Amino acid sequence: MFIHSALFWLRPDLTAQERQTFDTEIRHLARLPYLERGYVGTQAPTEARPVTDKTFDYATALHFKSLADHEHYQTRCEVHARFIATCHTFWQRVVVQDMAPLDGPASIDAVSAPTLTDRDAALIGTPAFVPGRQRCELTVADRHGRGRRVVYTCDDHIEAPNWTPDGQWLVFNRQGALFKVRADGSAAPERIDTGAHADANNDHVLSPDGRTVYLSTNDGRLLAAPLAGGATRRVSNESRIGDGWHYYLHGVSPDDRTLAYVGLRMQGGVPEYGLYLIPTAGGPDVALLQPGVPVDGPEYSPDGAWIYFNGEIGAQTPGHSQLFRIRPDGTGQEQLTHDERVNWFPHLSPDGRWMLYISYPSGTLGHPANRPVRLRIAPADGGPATDL
Repeated sequence: MFIHSALFWLRPDLTAQERQTFDTEIRHLARLPYLERGYVGTQAPTEARPVTDKTFDYATALHFKSLADHEHYQTRCEVHARFIATCHTFWQRVVVQDMAPLDGPASIDAVSAPTLTDRDAALIGTPAFVPGRQRCELTVADRHGRGRRVVYTCDDHIEAPNWTPDGQWLVFNRQGALFKVRADGSAAPERIDTGAHADANNDHVLSPDGRTVYLSTNDGRLLAAPLAGGATRRVSNESRIGDGWHYYLHGVSPDDRTLAYVGLRMQGGVPEYGLYLIPTAGGPDVALLQPGVPVDGPEYSPDGAWIYFNGEIGAQTPGHSQLFRIRPDGTGQEQLTHDERVNWFPHLSPDGRWMLYISYPSGTLGHPANRPVRLRIAPADGGPATDL
């Protein structure tokens, strides 16, 4: 175990709204799913003594299972990054104490190797892909979840498989590079030449004619590249990148004229999320929805009449994402799921009748790795869902 404690002294001139924002954001830290335990609090009503400090405003005590989890918290945790970005101007002083209990080392080596029977349970809550303890399997199945077949397996982290329109190939991301593999698994994956750009994140889509792959990069840009390989073409606007804007691509219109993406930037230290559209040929960014809460995963319906997405719109609990759809002109927003689970990334069937999505346990923040997720399918206009 590894215990990370922090004391915060807030600026005395904070407004009531700023104090409320800090209180809300710091509470999220204690709810991270990979913590052994997490506590956030203020001063306890104990008697003042010469050795006690009664001047701080807030404190955290986060119990990590290992140093690796703490490293993830400091460098890759979206919730922690949002807290820092939102609240770093609210405090005048912070003191951090990191402690390793004497009855056990704070080391990954202190965790015994899982057996075959408890391997999956031991990995639940770990923050990312664990080399040597996990493998990735690219699997296909029918709409009912039957006939599952592993197309490709490897010891690296792969993600975001996309079908080509002819159903012959699957395009996926592997450590920033794009690959395609035969859907029947008959041959080894082939790397897609994207020139100097081997920093794709997990967001890419294929044009309706199957000739172009659109991708977003880890530095926040949108690019287009031939699926057959070759020079990339920039779609995103450099002026926005220079202003701290990040493009997270998720959808392309059926006529291949428009991309739907999540735009994210910091405004006054507060993350600003929104759904946006941009021409595939490049052009102005058009705001579709700016709800003031996290949104993600915009995808067009096959007929182009709707854009499906997930978001925390109307959520009473932080992180409680549900599925929605909206018209491409920004009208007609509808909520499609209304349940206790946390639902992400709706994908439409080719006939537009069904949506497939990932469903996390209640209380999940974001879309973390190594959680007991479910694949669910439901009618595209909402209705009872079935686990696959």
